[in-house]
Amino acid sequence: MYTMTIDLTYKNDKNKLLCNLKDSNIHVGSMVKILNHSPLCCCPPKYDHNTQKGSFFCPVKDFEGSGPFATKHVTLEEKIKFDEQSAKYPQCPNHSEDEDVLMCNVGIADFIEGVSNDVLRAISGSKAMIMPKRCIPIQKLSNGSYTSTQLDGLYSGPCPHGKTFHSCGTSSSRERGCMGNDFAFSFQGRIGKVVSVPNKKENDVYGITFNNGRTVYYFPKHEIAIQKPDSNYELWFVHRNRYERVIHKRKGFKVIWPPCSFDLKRNRYLPYTQISNDGELLEVFG
Repeated sequence: MYTMTIDLTYKNDKNKLLCNLKDSNIHVGSMVKILNHSPLCCCPPKYDHNTQKGSFFCPVKDFEGSGPFATKHVTLEEKIKFDEQSAKYPQCPNHSEDEDVLMCNVGIADFIEGVSNDVLRAISGSKAMIMPKRCIPIQKLSNGSYTSTQLDGLYSGPCPHGKTFHSCGTSSSRERGCMGNDFAFSFQGRIGKVVSVPNKKENDVYGITFNNGRTVYYFPKHEIAIQKPDSNYELWFVHRNRYERVIHKRKGFKVIWPPCSFDLKRNRYLPYTQISNDGELLEVFG
């Protein structure tokens, strides 16, 4: 058994200590949970390996997920796995990792007027001629509902989560889910990190990332709740080589005392406890 001691000063400043933040307000850097009344979106049917048709998110990252939940490929190992993943089916086109895309595998005959799938199969000698394209946006019908040729159902409105979901409709509380084979997507229950907060000139929406800042989605305050993790700090074990730093392990730990100092001038809590020249803890100063 090994025992390790850790310096708990803040950035090696002997007058500042790591602390226990008890602030219940939402700030940049806060972890929040998406509540269960956040919208449920209904998107084109999921990709089917038998028919090779359907929708899927890009980019994809092994062991993490795809689309909004896939972090950026940063290390050399991750980039190699990304190249391997790109060769698998269904394939994600070479889009920028700065966006999430909902792709739909469709038959080429759908885009060539007057030519059937049977003719294309005879020409190519293949089982099917399928290509990935961005799913088409939904349109408003004369009766006020929304749909597209790739959706099975009619919906009360478009999905409010931005351009990534422009091909998805919103399922109201009366509809109770998605229609036909349309697949339900929701951020409900997900934990994200706040990267922007509203100011007086904006609507009451918070920018939240679920992939370490690669992409951002926006939620009103009534759809999120601050999340207090079991640990408020992490100890990283990092291996450095000539090319990069590889994180081998993260060990969380919690500081339960002292409380963080509050800065009256900035009207916010600081990420440390200030110690006076007399050695006293300053819970409030400024």
